[in-house]
Amino acid sequence: LSGEGMGKNSSDYFFFFHTFLWVFLPWTVLGILAYGRNIMKAVNTRLRKGELNEILTVGGITLIFLIISFAQFKLPHYLNILIPLFAVLTASYVRAIDNDTNDKRKKVLLAIQIGIACIMILCSLLIVFYVFPESGIFSKVLLIAGILVFGGYLFRKEAWLPKTITVTVLGAVLFNAVMNLVFYPQLLGFQGGTSMAKIVKEHHIPEDKIYKLDTRHTWAMDFANETPITITNLEELKNKRNPWLYVTEEELQVLADKGIEWDMQFSVDHFRITRLQPRFLNPETRPELLEKYNLLRLSD
Repeated sequence: LSGEGMGKNSSDYFFFFHTFLWVFLPWTVLGILAYGRNIMKAVNTRLRKGELNEILTVGGITLIFLIISFAQFKLPHYLNILIPLFAVLTASYVRAIDNDTNDKRKKVLLAIQIGIACIMILCSLLIVFYVFPESGIFSKVLLIAGILVFGGYLFRKEAWLPKTITVTVLGAVLFNAVMNLVFYPQLLGFQGGTSMAKIVKEHHIPEDKIYKLDTRHTWAMDFANETPITITNLEELKNKRNPWLYVTEEELQVLADKGIEWDMQFSVDHFRITRLQPRFLNPETRPELLEKYNLLRLSD
C-alpha cells in the first residue's frame, strides 16, 4: 500500500475506475449499472439476510477495489481478479432487465450497447485503414465482411436479450480480432528489442556475445533471445573476441567520438509501445517519435 516494496507509480485514487471503463468493454455501462443496482439494493434492505443474493459479490468488488485504489503502485492488470465478479453482477442485471416490463429502459440500454459496438467497429476501421494501412488486403476484406454481418444483424427484428448480447458480442469480436491480428503484431514491430532479436536469429549472432554499456532495461530482447544481455564497459570489451554491442543513437555517437570502429551494423526503429499517444498512432507524425536501436560488431 505504501509503495515501499515496488516503488510509487501513481497516487491517483481513481486510476482503477477509469481503467475499468476500458477493461470491461463492451459491457462497461451494464457493469456499472449492475453494481449500482446491487449497492442500492443493499442500502434499501440494510443487508438483511436473504434480501441481497449478491452481497458477497458486491462486497468482494468493493473491498478489493478500495484496497488496490489506495495502493501507491498500480498496474491495470490488478483488476483481473474483479472481472469475473463484475461479470456475475452484469449477467444477473441483464437477466433482470429482460424480465422487466419497462420497454423504454430496454430500448435505451440496447441503444447504448449498439453505440459501444459501433464505436469499437469505427476504431477497427481506423486501425486497419489509417493507423496501420500496411496490414494487407486480407485483413481489410475480413473486416468489411464482418461489418456487413454486423449491419445485417443490427436491422433484424429480435427479442431484447438475444439482440443486445449478439450485437455487443459481434462488435467485441470484430474489435478484438483487429487488435490481435493487426494492431498488436504491427505495434510489436516498433519494439526495438523484439525486432532486433529477429535479426539476431536470422544472422545467427551468438546471444552470449552481445553486450550493452549501461543498465537500461532490454527486457524485450532478453526475452526473445532467452538470454539476458551482459553489461560491460569499453575497457572490458578490449579483451573480448568479436563482441557485439547493443546501443542507442546517443551511445553510438559516443563510440564514434572515441574512435571505436565496427565492421557490421544493424538498426531498428524503437518506440515505447506501452506508452501509446496520438502522435504515434498518426502515421504522419509517427517518425518524429521513433528512436534507433543499433547492434554493432566491433572491429578487431
